[in-house]
Amino acid sequence: MGRSHILAALLVGLTLPGCAAVEEAWRQATMSDRDRCLSYGHREGSERFASCMQRLSMQREIQAANRRRQEEIQAANRRLDDLRNEFRKRTEAEAESRRRAEMEAETERRRRTEAEEEARRRMQAEEESRRRAGVEEERRRRAEAEADAERRRRAEAEAEAERRRSEAATTRVSPEPPSPSIPPMPPAPDLGGGGEW
Repeated sequence: MGRSHILAALLVGLTLPGCAAVEEAWRQATMSDRDRCLSYGHREGSERFASCMQRLSMQREIQAANRRRQEEIQAANRRLDDLRNEFRKRTEAEAESRRRAEMEAETERRRRTEAEEEARRRMQAEEESRRRAGVEEERRRRAEAEADAERRRRAEAEAEAERRRSEAATTRVSPEPPSPSIPPMPPAPDLGGGGEW
C-alpha cells in the first residue's frame, strides 16, 4: 500500500466520525420534531403533520442561525476587544516612547545649558585673568618707568655733584689774581678870582 493510500484512509477515518455525528444529531432532531408533532395530535403523513415538521425545522434553523449570529457577534466583540487592547497597548507604548523621548530631550537641553554655563564661566574667568594680567603688566611698566626716572634723577644728581666738585677743585688750584691799584687823581686847578696870581 502506497503512502497516498494511507493518507486517504486516514482522512476517511477522520471524516466519517464527524459526518456520523452530524447525521445522528439530525436524526435525533427529526425524531424529536416527529414526536412533538404527533403529541400535537397530527397524524403522520397528513398535511398538518408536514406543516408542523416544516415549522419546527424552520424554528430549529432560525435558532441555529441565531446561535451562529450570536457566536459571530461574540467573535466580533472578541476581535474588537483584541483590537482595543492592541490599540491601548500601542497607545501606551507610544506615550511611553514620547515620555522617554521628552525626558531624553530635557536631559540633553539641561546638559547643553550646563555646558554653555560652564563655557560662559570659563570665558569670564579667562577675561578676568587677562584683565588682571593687563593690570599687572601696567603696574610693572609703571614701576619700570618710575625706576628709570629715579635712575635718571640719581644720574643727573651725581653728575651735578661731580660738576660742582670739579668746579670747587678748579677754584682751589688757581686762585683769582688781585685787582691793580688805581693811583690817586691830582687836585683840580683853582680857576676862580679869589686867589693870588
